[in-house]
Amino acid sequence: MRKFNFLLTALLALFTTTAHADRILYSENYETGGIPTTWTVNGNASKTYATIAGDTEGKYLSFTNTDNGRSAHCFWGESIFDEVKQGLSEYSVSVDFQIQAFGNNQVNGEFAIFSGEGCASTNGQGNDFAGDNKSTWANYSLLTNNCLFAIAQDSKVATKDDPTHWFVNGDSTDVVAPTAGTWYNLTLTVNVATREVSYVLKDLDGTFKKTGSKTMAEDASVFASGLFLLGARYWSVTNVDNINVSIPGDFANKPVIALTGINMAERTYTISFMQGETLHVTGTDGTENTISYFDGDPQGTYVYTTTTSGTLTAYTTAGTMTSEPVTMEVVCEPITLPEPSLTIVSASEGFSKTYQFNVDKSKIDLQPDVFFDFSFAADNGTDSFETPNQNNGAKVTLPSKGVLTIVTKATGYASSTTTLKNDIEFGVLYDIDFEHMTGAEIQERGFTTSESNVNDQWNTRGRLYYSYIKGTEVGDTLKVYPYGETLENNTFEEYEMLGSTVDEEKAHSIFSPVYVWFDTVNLHMKTGVGLISPGRKGDDNSGAWVQNATLGVDGLTDEDFIVVGKITSYGTSYNPEYKVTEGYNEETAAAAYAKEHKYLTSEVYPGTSTFLLYRVDTSLARVLILREKSKITGIVELPYNKIVSDHNAPIYNLNGVQVDAKNLKKGVYVKQGKKFVVR
Repeated sequence: MRKFNFLLTALLALFTTTAHADRILYSENYETGGIPTTWTVNGNASKTYATIAGDTEGKYLSFTNTDNGRSAHCFWGESIFDEVKQGLSEYSVSVDFQIQAFGNNQVNGEFAIFSGEGCASTNGQGNDFAGDNKSTWANYSLLTNNCLFAIAQDSKVATKDDPTHWFVNGDSTDVVAPTAGTWYNLTLTVNVATREVSYVLKDLDGTFKKTGSKTMAEDASVFASGLFLLGARYWSVTNVDNINVSIPGDFANKPVIALTGINMAERTYTISFMQGETLHVTGTDGTENTISYFDGDPQGTYVYTTTTSGTLTAYTTAGTMTSEPVTMEVVCEPITLPEPSLTIVSASEGFSKTYQFNVDKSKIDLQPDVFFDFSFAADNGTDSFETPNQNNGAKVTLPSKGVLTIVTKATGYASSTTTLKNDIEFGVLYDIDFEHMTGAEIQERGFTTSESNVNDQWNTRGRLYYSYIKGTEVGDTLKVYPYGETLENNTFEEYEMLGSTVDEEKAHSIFSPVYVWFDTVNLHMKTGVGLISPGRKGDDNSGAWVQNATLGVDGLTDEDFIVVGKITSYGTSYNPEYKVTEGYNEETAAAAYAKEHKYLTSEVYPGTSTFLLYRVDTSLARVLILREKSKITGIVELPYNKIVSDHNAPIYNLNGVQVDAKNLKKGVYVKQGKKFVVR
């Protein structure tokens, strides 16, 4: 809860001669729980853009954008005016906001209050302005008439290095320069009859103030219905608090009771009420208290702490008016934390697995910071370890058979303890190594040399390299590109298969048992990188965007695991550093590096699941299929018998594990269901 300047508020109080409180039509201060249902946050569903954050003044909503421009909006709706529209002459909208961080790559941030059905793009991702945002003053909320107020970054002037040039209500000559980290209050006064919207924008310390007005168009609604945010790329952070829509007049509003503290059997509640009101509280022990607005710190609040279970009741009075009472049933007992959910995020042949542990804080009162203590007792006695105080979402790798004990804890809550038996040994059922397929092997599967260069950024960005250290002297470190001697010729050979030639049967046979997408976008392969989706429909890649292509594996059950290895963001995440030993030259070092699996992103799915491949900048490097070793017996029947040709059919050993057809050792193998011997 943001705190206004105390001295200024106290001075105003000296001139308050009568009890007076505006009627609140809509209010939200984020103290009572999670993200309200009024908020819609657009963007990647797998990412969290909005959270409830807090500081010493209370909680607020925080919108963080980690992608291209993304939008969020709070839509409370025009219906809040239904009871008061007739005869209403004026109302106010007040909101506190902070631009905690500007985008570090683009300058298209925006903060707006809209009316009616909302402003443009409130249901979209908000990653492009209308037209070229480098040559237009247009911002999203101004693309319709229903914009009561907006400030937006001026992309003609603002830069990522100087992002503080924002214009007001679409007027390029009316400029404001918000400071990162400063809380501001925006108050709109809307005259319903004249359609004039006056604004006051000020910081909460009273050192900055800006005023102005605009007149709404005749065909526009003048009743505020929501708030719109556009976060610039990347890592822009906008915080919002204390939204209030009110009309002037004598009124006693219902107070807001929020649970704000838990300490085992002790509970603390903060009760909020409006200036001009008097708060009346009856505690769980029956004790009554009367609190004036200026008694609280911050003002308009009353903090109540109890260890007695019962009913907490509060109401307000203003002059002769009395609000409806608000009650809260209080249970003063320790809250035991739930056991964490777990996900296998990495696995390999044998017992080794990496687990990720999460507790859904949204289901715990006050959403505390949760920590884990891990203790692994290995059967072999040598792999045992303890790792205390790990954050929520921690990943733990168990290298061998044993039992992991997990203690979930948070300050003020009762801890919970659970155990995990890591006793299933996995064997490799299939290993499809896309990253290391040669050009000849790719062409054998029906690919042809690509001339479209839709994925040429893998070459031009030159990110798959490592630092080769020859010695300890300055200048002995250099970059080595395994697929070329320098950045300029670090070329990954590219091959393609036109989408129009890939039917369902072919999709299941090209990389059997892995099946790929069909009837959507082309298939592209890069040596040293893997399988890539260009992301455009049509053989010439001129069609609509397809964000993700879908893949899967034939013939598996939910007891099997698919381990998917990806190289992401053109290889940004994999730039290791090697110190070359004596007798090891650059050529042999580059060759060794090229043979490695360079993916750092590993995803694990049940065998019957499908998985996604993001367009263009991500490659599918490897698909490893694991099955409980005791269940891999004899020859594994091929899950799909439609092979492109006998020449490129996969080869298996007698344990059913697919092997490298180019490097067969002495032994018995299976190809297309038939045994053959290598002597």
